[in-house]
Amino acid sequence: NVELQPNGDLLLSGVATEEGTGHLVRLSFDGEVIFFERIGSHHDVEVTPEGRIAALTRNSLWIPDISESDKVRDNGIAIVDAQGQKTEEASLTEVLQTSPGIFQFQRLPRMNKENRRTLIDLLHTNSLEFTRFPEFADRHPLYEEGNVLISIRHQDTVAVIDWETKELVWAWGQGELSGQHDAQQLENGNFLIFDNGLKNQRSRVIEIDPVTG
Repeated sequence: NVELQPNGDLLLSGVATEEGTGHLVRLSFDGEVIFFERIGSHHDVEVTPEGRIAALTRNSLWIPDISESDKVRDNGIAIVDAQGQKTEEASLTEVLQTSPGIFQFQRLPRMNKENRRTLIDLLHTNSLEFTRFPEFADRHPLYEEGNVLISIRHQDTVAVIDWETKELVWAWGQGELSGQHDAQQLENGNFLIFDNGLKNQRSRVIEIDPVTG
């Protein structure tokens, strides 16, 4: 994703194929590189309501609860400063594991090869967006300030995380979504989701009231 800033700067997250490492870049309106940092970032980056920069990241980990024989590609969210340096990061797999009553891993999805070993791409998170409509907090805690909405493609799930406590607040989509992208918040409090529809071989756009389902 590429995010245009009010001053004309561009924030983008990409992968340099020769290194295979995700990098976070900020460019000025005339193409000057303000920072170029290899932090393992991928897919999405945004400026939070507090003015911080948040990016999706990835790491390869051994997670025995998921697989005793293969590495797992974990996703995370990192907060970076104005120079592109990480100041905070949290594992999304760890967050999801703490709330089995809200979310359960539905499968071990597609495998990739990394350094001649099998790698389980467990989450493939592809969007993040911090909550921006706290006036709906009386309806449900998912609207509280400081929460973040994410799309977890390989789990057919959109979820809301309390970033301060690193706890899962809400999750939805298993059995309904299939390989979705780009979960967004609307001004009416609903969520807008592009459902790729891999299982049904047809894509669609869904608007959902996250409180009533």
